[in-house]
Amino acid sequence: MVPDALIVGGSGVIGRAIALRMAAAGWQVRVTGRIRLPVELRTAGVSFISGDRADMQRESAAGVDLLVDCACYTADHARALVELAAEAGSTVLLSSKAVYIDPAGNHANSDVEPRFDGPLPESAPTVAPGHIDYNSRVGYAANKVAAEQVSLDSGRPITVLRPSRVHGVGNRRPREWVFVKRILDGRRSVLLRRVLGRAVIRVEALRAGGPPKRLLIGSHPHGRSNGE
Repeated sequence: MVPDALIVGGSGVIGRAIALRMAAAGWQVRVTGRIRLPVELRTAGVSFISGDRADMQRESAAGVDLLVDCACYTADHARALVELAAEAGSTVLLSSKAVYIDPAGNHANSDVEPRFDGPLPESAPTVAPGHIDYNSRVGYAANKVAAEQVSLDSGRPITVLRPSRVHGVGNRRPREWVFVKRILDGRRSVLLRRVLGRAVIRVEALRAGGPPKRLLIGSHPHGRSNGE
């Protein structure tokens, strides 16, 4: 029997990559989104459900082996996800590494850049949960933590993934522009501040049968530098 997956927010950079990878692995994949299905997803045989997450009913996830939410930003979003998860074999919520704080309390969106001594474990301290505007610098991570807590405390088989730096096709805010701009300006050197990892998420491995709930950091085992 062909396994099936439903990806909420599947037309964005992460959802698109997940959908393509799962379709290539033989999954029957459906994605939801507010824009047209990207050509590469149509070519891969991925189905499209047009609409906002608020339009989704519990029946949408009925019987799916894996439910993936790439657009869960608030506790209210997570409560809706929990309802959908009741119908799915296993569920994955995409969070962010932006939730982590350094010893001084700084995080990725702080005015002061955080300083970490080394790789972070899943148990590393995070910002406190909050409910202010999730589109703000202060509110993004706080809302993500609130969403994580609702999901992990629900009793549903939900895995929370915290991707690190993410780039790829479909990124609306390409991080490569700084390099292109330097070339257009005729500058001969590129300044690199630090090495950045990239997230590669193998969600097909998170289908039903694993632990009832998990919290994982998603990153590439051999992260590429800015130059690469």
